[in-house]
Amino acid sequence: MTVYTLGLNTGDTGGCEDVSLIQTAPNSNFGSDVYFQVGVPTPSTAITRGVIKFTGMPTGSGGSVTGASLRLTCADSTSAVGVSVRGLLTAFVEAEATWNNRNATPTAWNVAGALTGTDVSGTVSGTGTIPASGGGNFTISGAGMDALVLSMIEGTNNGMLVYCTDETTANYDNLMRSSQGTDGARPQLTFDYTPGSSPTSYYLSDTVEM
Repeated sequence: MTVYTLGLNTGDTGGCEDVSLIQTAPNSNFGSDVYFQVGVPTPSTAITRGVIKFTGMPTGSGGSVTGASLRLTCADSTSAVGVSVRGLLTAFVEAEATWNNRNATPTAWNVAGALTGTDVSGTVSGTGTIPASGGGNFTISGAGMDALVLSMIEGTNNGMLVYCTDETTANYDNLMRSSQGTDGARPQLTFDYTPGSSPTSYYLSDTVEM
């Protein structure tokens, strides 16, 4: 078993890419911002979500993942807000993705904002809660996150979507420290990975008894 700590904080391995998808600025890219936003200032018309991808994943098949945990840091908050994670099924480009498009080709998200349609898994992989006041660290973990990380190792790593669990109720536009933000507060993904067993090879003897 190997413990992985991915991100761009001091001591992390691999890397991290993230960007806000902002409904009120549907064609603007925010990949260089020190925050990515997850909130619902106004339901239906002013929603923000974030997409994150961690690089440096191991590769293999037949292995197992335990203890997968996504750590995020909210820079400010006014109330406890539920946050959910789903796996992305199509790739995005950090410096190009917007609410409408996942790259600058442009290739549109199947549904703008990426929450529904063919760009995202229909399964919620994990949930967490932004601290009630003033921000701070929180984590998203559990069996669903283990399964998501394993799918990235053994399949395709397109990253994940982070969004407010309830987008029908207005809440603060919560600012998460991004991969461009403060060292030690950038997104971080940790997990334990045990690779699958190597197949046993059997050889016939080439010695012939006379």
